[in-house]
Amino acid sequence: MSAGVIQALTAALLFAASIPASKVMLAQLTAFQLAGLLHLGGAMGAALFILTAALILVPSLGALLAFRHAHEHPDGAAPGRHSHWHRHEH
Repeated sequence: MSAGVIQALTAALLFAASIPASKVMLAQLTAFQLAGLLHLGGAMGAALFILTAALILVPSLGALLAFRHAHEHPDGAAPGRHSHWHRHEH
């Protein structure tokens, strides 16, 4: 089963679970508060999926950036600094 299918089934399961939970919470919250809470939960779930995908798809981003920096600045200059401007050989 693909990751997209698993994510869709997980979303459907969580949505189905939110309906009975919403009925219980509606006794204590206004409809506006409940809507905000449900949207916040959805945003947190989406952020979790995005973060997980980023960690899986780009596990070596730090290593790639370090390699790129070492290649562009073989003398060890800090990023954004151009060490060759500070060398004045007469």
